[in-house]
Amino acid sequence: MVIVAYISELSLWEVAINQEKPMKCAVCRHGETALGCITATLGQQETIVVVREVPAQVCRQCGEYYLDETIANRVFALASHSVQRHAQVEIVHYIA
Repeated sequence: MVIVAYISELSLWEVAINQEKPMKCAVCRHGETALGCITATLGQQETIVVVREVPAQVCRQCGEYYLDETIANRVFALASHSVQRHAQVEIVHYIA
């Protein structure tokens, strides 16, 4: 799985992530997270799905990202829908 992340100052995402406070990154243990959005690439069977503009907490140090449960479930639902339709490659935008 390949994940690309970038940090964005979008107040729209504050609502989607329940205005979580920054946390210490569990991967690099040095950086703190900031509100941002990511592009997630998921693969299953013969399908590759790219989900753009997914709200996330993103580590400013290493780029690792964290999704809350609701957002993660929505991303997986989008990917599952593409697999069910037998799409080979699909690019979708996250919609809450």
